[in-house]
Amino acid sequence: MKFALKNLLVGFVFITTLTTLNAAMVTFKIYNAEEDPYNTNPKYSGIADSKDKPMEEGSGVIGIGYFGIADDEIEDKETTIKTLAEHFHQVGETSAFGYDGETARDGNPGLYNFTTEQDITKGDGFYGKSIYLFIGNGSTFESSSEVLIYKYRASVFHDQAGSTLDLSEYSVDEENTVGELLVGEQKYISDLNYGYGQSFQLEARDSVNPIPEPTSMSLLALGGIALIRRRRG
Repeated sequence: MKFALKNLLVGFVFITTLTTLNAAMVTFKIYNAEEDPYNTNPKYSGIADSKDKPMEEGSGVIGIGYFGIADDEIEDKETTIKTLAEHFHQVGETSAFGYDGETARDGNPGLYNFTTEQDITKGDGFYGKSIYLFIGNGSTFESSSEVLIYKYRASVFHDQAGSTLDLSEYSVDEENTVGELLVGEQKYISDLNYGYGQSFQLEARDSVNPIPEPTSMSLLALGGIALIRRRRG
Protein backbone atom coordinates (compact mmCIF):
# COMPACT_ATOMS: atom_id res chain seq x y z
CA MET A 1 0.00 0.00 0.00
CA LYS A 2 2.83 2.38 -0.87
CA PHE A 3 1.75 5.79 -2.01
CA ALA A 4 3.00 9.32 -1.67
CA LEU A 5 0.86 11.62 0.46
CA LYS A 6 0.13 15.00 -1.08
CA ASN A 7 -1.80 17.93 0.36
CA LEU A 8 -1.92 16.19 3.73
CA LEU A 9 0.24 15.99 6.80
CA VAL A 10 -0.18 13.13 9.25
CA GLY A 11 1.96 14.83 11.87
CA PHE A 12 4.65 17.33 12.61
CA VAL A 13 7.98 16.59 14.30
CA PHE A 14 10.35 19.15 15.76
CA ILE A 15 13.81 17.84 16.65
CA THR A 16 16.29 19.84 18.71
CA THR A 17 19.56 18.54 20.17
CA LEU A 18 21.78 19.21 23.17
CA THR A 19 25.26 17.65 23.13
CA THR A 20 26.46 15.81 26.24
CA LEU A 21 29.99 14.40 25.94
CA ASN A 22 29.75 11.65 23.28
CA ALA A 23 25.97 11.72 22.93
CA ALA A 24 23.36 14.27 21.89
CA MET A 25 20.13 14.56 23.83
CA VAL A 26 17.48 14.87 21.13
CA THR A 27 14.05 16.26 21.93
CA PHE A 28 11.18 15.20 19.70
CA LYS A 29 7.91 17.09 19.57
CA ILE A 30 5.16 15.11 17.85
CA TYR A 31 1.67 16.37 17.02
CA ASN A 32 -0.91 16.09 14.25
CA ALA A 33 -2.54 19.52 14.31
CA GLU A 34 -1.32 22.98 13.47
CA GLU A 35 -0.77 24.76 16.77
CA ASP A 36 -1.36 28.34 15.60
CA PRO A 37 -4.66 29.38 17.27
CA TYR A 38 -4.83 32.51 15.09
CA ASN A 39 -4.94 30.57 11.83
CA THR A 40 -8.41 30.94 10.34
CA ASN A 41 -8.12 27.57 8.60
CA PRO A 42 -6.13 25.34 10.98
CA LYS A 43 -4.88 22.04 9.59
CA TYR A 44 -5.42 18.66 11.22
CA SER A 45 -5.06 14.98 10.43
CA GLY A 46 -7.21 13.25 13.02
CA ILE A 47 -6.98 9.51 13.70
CA ALA A 48 -9.91 7.06 13.93
CA ASP A 49 -10.16 3.33 14.56
CA SER A 50 -11.04 0.84 11.81
CA LYS A 51 -14.76 1.55 12.35
CA ASP A 52 -14.33 5.31 11.80
CA LYS A 53 -14.66 6.15 15.49
CA PRO A 54 -12.23 8.96 16.44
CA MET A 55 -9.62 8.00 19.00
CA GLU A 56 -10.63 9.50 22.33
CA GLU A 57 -8.44 11.43 24.72
CA GLY A 58 -6.51 9.08 27.00
CA SER A 59 -6.87 6.11 24.67
CA GLY A 60 -4.32 4.37 22.47
CA VAL A 61 -0.53 4.43 22.39
CA ILE A 62 1.71 6.61 20.21
CA GLY A 63 5.48 6.42 19.78
CA ILE A 64 8.32 7.08 17.37
CA GLY A 65 11.35 4.94 16.57
CA TYR A 66 12.58 2.66 13.81
CA PHE A 67 11.76 -0.88 12.68
CA GLY A 68 14.25 -3.72 12.34
CA ILE A 69 12.29 -5.22 9.43
CA ALA A 70 11.81 -4.01 5.85
CA ASP A 71 8.91 -1.78 4.82
CA ASP A 72 7.50 -4.57 2.63
CA GLU A 73 7.16 -6.80 5.68
CA ILE A 74 5.60 -3.97 7.69
CA GLU A 75 3.00 -3.45 4.95
CA ASP A 76 2.24 -7.16 4.58
CA LYS A 77 -1.15 -7.76 6.18
CA GLU A 78 0.06 -11.20 7.31
CA THR A 79 2.63 -9.54 9.57
CA THR A 80 1.13 -9.60 13.06
CA ILE A 81 1.08 -6.77 15.58
CA LYS A 82 3.22 -8.94 17.85
CA THR A 83 5.90 -9.09 15.16
CA LEU A 84 5.68 -5.35 14.53
CA ALA A 85 6.02 -4.61 18.25
CA GLU A 86 8.98 -6.98 18.63
CA HIS A 87 10.88 -5.24 15.82
CA PHE A 88 10.04 -1.68 16.86
CA HIS A 89 12.93 0.19 18.52
CA GLN A 90 11.28 2.98 20.46
CA VAL A 91 12.70 6.42 21.13
CA GLY A 92 11.93 7.89 24.54
CA GLU A 93 8.46 7.49 26.02
CA THR A 94 5.10 6.75 24.43
CA SER A 95 1.94 8.83 24.82
CA ALA A 96 -1.80 8.33 24.65
CA PHE A 97 -4.11 10.47 22.54
CA GLY A 98 -4.63 13.95 23.92
CA TYR A 99 -4.13 17.52 22.73
CA ASP A 100 -3.59 20.58 24.89
CA GLY A 101 -3.43 23.14 22.07
CA GLU A 102 -6.21 25.38 20.86
CA THR A 103 -8.38 23.88 18.14
CA ALA A 104 -11.83 24.36 16.69
CA ARG A 105 -13.28 21.08 18.01
CA ASP A 106 -14.49 20.21 21.50
CA GLY A 107 -12.54 17.35 23.02
CA ASN A 108 -10.05 17.34 20.14
CA PRO A 109 -11.00 13.82 18.95
CA GLY A 110 -8.24 11.98 17.13
CA LEU A 111 -5.54 14.53 17.99
CA TYR A 112 -2.30 14.25 19.96
CA ASN A 113 0.75 16.27 20.94
CA PHE A 114 3.64 15.27 23.17
CA THR A 115 7.40 15.50 23.55
CA THR A 116 9.99 12.82 24.26
CA GLU A 117 13.80 12.65 24.50
CA GLN A 118 16.56 10.23 23.58
CA ASP A 119 20.37 10.23 23.65
CA ILE A 120 21.57 9.71 20.06
CA THR A 121 25.20 8.76 19.40
CA LYS A 122 26.82 8.35 16.02
CA GLY A 123 27.17 4.62 15.44
CA ASP A 124 24.40 3.54 17.81
CA GLY A 125 21.25 1.70 16.71
CA PHE A 126 19.21 4.86 16.08
CA TYR A 127 21.72 7.00 14.23
CA GLY A 128 20.91 7.40 10.53
CA LYS A 129 17.70 5.36 10.71
CA SER A 130 14.42 6.59 9.22
CA ILE A 131 11.86 7.83 11.72
CA TYR A 132 8.57 5.94 12.00
CA LEU A 133 5.37 6.93 13.80
CA PHE A 134 3.69 3.91 15.43
CA ILE A 135 0.10 4.17 16.74
CA GLY A 136 -2.02 1.45 18.37
CA ASN A 137 -5.50 1.30 19.87
CA GLY A 138 -4.38 -0.52 23.03
CA SER A 139 -2.52 0.69 26.10
CA THR A 140 0.65 -0.82 24.59
CA PHE A 141 1.62 -1.80 21.06
CA GLU A 142 1.58 -5.48 22.06
CA SER A 143 -1.99 -5.25 23.39
CA SER A 144 -3.33 -3.41 20.32
CA SER A 145 -5.61 -5.01 17.74
CA GLU A 146 -5.39 -2.10 15.30
CA VAL A 147 -2.37 -0.04 14.29
CA LEU A 148 -1.14 2.75 12.03
CA ILE A 149 2.47 3.14 10.86
CA TYR A 150 3.77 6.23 9.09
CA LYS A 151 7.34 6.66 7.78
CA TYR A 152 8.82 10.14 7.69
CA ARG A 153 10.72 10.52 4.44
CA ALA A 154 12.28 13.89 5.19
CA SER A 155 14.19 13.02 8.36
CA VAL A 156 16.44 10.49 10.08
CA PHE A 157 17.73 10.15 13.63
CA HIS A 158 20.88 12.27 14.04
CA ASP A 159 23.24 13.70 16.67
CA GLN A 160 23.80 17.14 15.17
CA ALA A 161 24.34 19.48 18.09
CA GLY A 162 22.14 22.56 18.08
CA SER A 163 20.23 21.55 14.96
CA THR A 164 16.50 21.84 14.53
CA LEU A 165 14.45 19.79 12.10
CA ASP A 166 11.06 21.34 11.44
CA LEU A 167 8.73 19.26 9.30
CA SER A 168 5.87 21.72 9.66
CA GLU A 169 7.27 23.70 6.74
CA TYR A 170 5.65 21.03 4.53
CA SER A 171 2.14 22.36 5.00
CA VAL A 172 -0.98 20.62 3.77
CA ASP A 173 -1.31 23.27 1.08
CA GLU A 174 1.94 22.28 -0.63
CA GLU A 175 2.90 19.48 -2.98
CA ASN A 176 5.86 18.43 -0.83
CA THR A 177 5.74 14.88 0.43
CA VAL A 178 6.88 14.39 4.02
CA GLY A 179 6.19 10.71 4.42
CA GLU A 180 4.49 7.48 3.49
CA LEU A 181 1.60 5.66 5.13
CA LEU A 182 2.65 2.01 5.43
CA VAL A 183 -0.16 0.63 7.62
CA GLY A 184 -3.57 2.27 7.86
CA GLU A 185 -5.78 4.19 5.46
CA GLN A 186 -6.18 7.79 4.41
CA LYS A 187 -9.88 8.60 4.06
CA TYR A 188 -12.71 11.04 4.70
CA ILE A 189 -14.21 10.59 8.18
CA SER A 190 -17.09 12.96 8.89
CA ASP A 191 -16.44 13.20 12.65
CA LEU A 192 -12.86 14.25 11.90
CA ASN A 193 -13.60 16.77 9.17
CA TYR A 194 -11.34 19.58 10.36
CA GLY A 195 -11.57 21.67 7.22
CA TYR A 196 -9.84 19.75 4.46
CA GLY A 197 -11.61 16.43 4.67
CA GLN A 198 -8.90 13.75 4.91
CA SER A 199 -7.97 11.90 8.07
CA PHE A 200 -6.39 8.55 8.95
CA GLN A 201 -7.80 5.21 10.02
CA LEU A 202 -6.10 2.43 11.94
CA GLU A 203 -5.84 -1.00 10.33
CA ALA A 204 -6.96 -4.19 12.07
CA ARG A 205 -4.26 -6.87 12.23
CA ASP A 206 -3.91 -10.22 13.93
CA SER A 207 -2.26 -9.65 17.29
CA VAL A 208 -0.43 -12.97 17.15
CA ASN A 209 -0.19 -15.82 14.67
CA PRO A 210 -3.65 -17.40 14.37
CA ILE A 211 -4.20 -20.61 16.36
CA PRO A 212 -5.63 -23.44 14.22
CA GLU A 213 -9.31 -24.19 14.81
CA PRO A 214 -10.18 -27.43 16.68
CA THR A 215 -11.27 -29.07 13.43
CA SER A 216 -7.95 -28.24 11.81
CA MET A 217 -6.08 -29.56 14.85
CA SER A 218 -8.03 -32.83 14.67
CA LEU A 219 -7.21 -33.24 11.00
CA LEU A 220 -3.54 -32.61 11.71
CA ALA A 221 -3.59 -35.20 14.49
CA LEU A 222 -5.29 -37.78 12.29
CA GLY A 223 -2.78 -37.10 9.55
CA GLY A 224 0.07 -37.64 12.00
CA ILE A 225 -1.40 -40.94 13.23
CA ALA A 226 -1.85 -42.14 9.63
CA LEU A 227 1.77 -41.25 8.86
CA ILE A 228 3.04 -43.15 11.92
CA ARG A 229 1.00 -46.25 10.96
CA ARG A 230 2.28 -46.10 7.39
CA ARG A 231 5.88 -45.98 8.61
CA ARG A 232 5.29 -48.92 10.98
CA GLY A 233 3.67 -50.86 8.16
